[in-house]
Amino acid sequence: MKKSNTPQVFFSLAQAKDLALLQKLCLETFRHTYEHLNEAAPFEAYITKAFSLPQLKKDLETPSMRYYLLWENEICVGYFKLNFGKTKLDLPTEKTVELERIYLLSSFQGKGYGQRLIQQVETVVASANYQFIWLGVWSENPKAIRFYEKNGFSKIGELDFYMGPDRQLDFLMHKEIIS
Repeated sequence: MKKSNTPQVFFSLAQAKDLALLQKLCLETFRHTYEHLNEAAPFEAYITKAFSLPQLKKDLETPSMRYYLLWENEICVGYFKLNFGKTKLDLPTEKTVELERIYLLSSFQGKGYGQRLIQQVETVVASANYQFIWLGVWSENPKAIRFYEKNGFSKIGELDFYMGPDRQLDFLMHKEIIS
């Protein structure tokens, strides 16, 4: 029997056993996306705190936070993080999920995996009976903004984000999920 060359693509809910893998993925994707656009010292301070093993462990142990990993065969190629019932918007908290992070390894971009990630986000949100997804995206990231707009998100506000002392502007976007 001939072996298929079609990659096996699937998602898994991140667990404690995935902690080191999750940290590596978070650091690699965040560095690739933002390191060249920020001052070195504040950037390093931010990622050292945000992606430390204790912080990620705490996130994984928090019931309202979930990380999902995207796999191609044996390789973890991306992830997203959802925060349930947390909102900075004028939306009902009990129906709202924050998409805090969604990242893909650069070598897997442009291959449809971003679409798989956002479709899985919507599937998880709808199956948990939530109605809205919201996110903050850096105003200086036009590629991400276009991606979200293409997937039905609309800008509804702005919020300051600090990378150390550097004030940056995030666009707040949201999408209603129709079940």
